[in-house]
Amino acid sequence: MVTEIKDWLKLLYVKREMSFNEIKLTVGIEDPRLAENRERYGIEDESGVSADEKVETLEMIERGETPTDARAVSTLLEEFRNWPGLDAVVDQSVDAGPSRYEEIAMRSAGIKTSNPRRVRAKEAEEEKKEGTIFGFLPLYLVSAVPIFITVFAVGIMFVNSLQ
Repeated sequence: MVTEIKDWLKLLYVKREMSFNEIKLTVGIEDPRLAENRERYGIEDESGVSADEKVETLEMIERGETPTDARAVSTLLEEFRNWPGLDAVVDQSVDAGPSRYEEIAMRSAGIKTSNPRRVRAKEAEEEKKEGTIFGFLPLYLVSAVPIFITVFAVGIMFVNSLQ
């Protein structure tokens, strides 16, 4: 179960570009009503694991330690399995410009050029855009057929009106 959680963490690192702290904060979000019920009445939710216990277990897994709470591990694994959008294909398109964080990081590192991956992606996108007229020629011909028919019909009517 721990190795599967590590695999889910790697998937989040790669697909969503989330850091460990972001994942930890997301897992640590708890419904305030559940927290109040647990504090006031001692009532746990149906899983029996609080968000703090899940975060503690996640930190132990990240450090490479063996977690002690099996229920927290199973709940954490179930939460990763139900994480929305991880099965869907992530859009790999490049946006128009660098993010604010990227600008700050590049400036602080003393790099004056833009991100090489972004430059390569823009060049590849421009190459895809370049095409020949023959790619759209059949579409233009099909679209021009009604115009040719109309011109031909008007021409016939004009010639017939002269006689």
